[in-house]
Amino acid sequence: MSESFQNRDDPAVPSSAHGTHLAQGLVAVFNRACDMGDSEIAKRLLTTLECMLTRDTTTPVLSAPETTACLAAARERFSPLLTGQRIPRRDHAAIWRVECGQ
Repeated sequence: MSESFQNRDDPAVPSSAHGTHLAQGLVAVFNRACDMGDSEIAKRLLTTLECMLTRDTTTPVLSAPETTACLAAARERFSPLLTGQRIPRRDHAAIWRVECGQ
């Protein structure tokens, strides 16, 4: 069994580290979609990220304040796409570390 699973009773429940890695990937792809101005894909990825970070689980990906900050940053990044504005590129790894508590 993979080390990424923490709950031995239910191997379908990923560990926090696994969830964090998956969320980092979503944030990176979300930011790339924003960079490219693809509002449809960015919106779907934002919805997926919101679902992942706010679902009820025994191993949350982030703490409640970190989740709030991460989602606020993602929504702020997405909002210019709604008005057709281009978004300047940002350092995606820095976004995750600073705004998403990593």
